[in-house]
Amino acid sequence: MSSQISAYSKRSMPDLNDAELSILRLAANGYNSSRIAKETGIEIEGVKSAMQSAQIKLGATNGLQAVSIAIRCGYIGMERR
Repeated sequence: MSSQISAYSKRSMPDLNDAELSILRLAANGYNSSRIAKETGIEIEGVKSAMQSAQIKLGATNGLQAVSIAIRCGYIGMERR
């Protein structure tokens, strides 16, 4: 994963929009797509679309990897419960 971070440091970081960041934050806290949709008021297909967009922008192959990259690159922080 460190190669992923160093690759970003060599070029500009991808721009994530507010919906993508919000969905990544909620996913990092264990929310599934249905709960994210309920919390954000975004239709479930919109949640899935925003997550897929974030995955593409971050070079991730799945949602968990997108969350991990977002945390490591400083896009989102981990909330303590």
